[in-house]
Amino acid sequence: MGYDFTPMAIELSDKVPIPNGSDLFYECLRCSDVIPSLPRDNIGCTCGNVFVDIDAYRVAIDDYSKIRVLRRTKSKRGGAS
Repeated sequence: MGYDFTPMAIELSDKVPIPNGSDLFYECLRCSDVIPSLPRDNIGCTCGNVFVDIDAYRVAIDDYSKIRVLRRTKSKRGGAS
């Protein structure tokens, strides 16, 4: 079974906490990378717009207009019964 990613309707800015969770991912709209909001190691997108620093427990975002939060759900399509 695969997974689907659904964009969440969230206004992101440096004034509010960025949501995170085991089912949430960040999509950079500059380079199209999708990274987990709770990674095991520090991780960032290819272009450097989004970086998750687990050591400091923070998310660094360069351009908030170029990121969106995705929710991962189990795919309901296909598969054998």
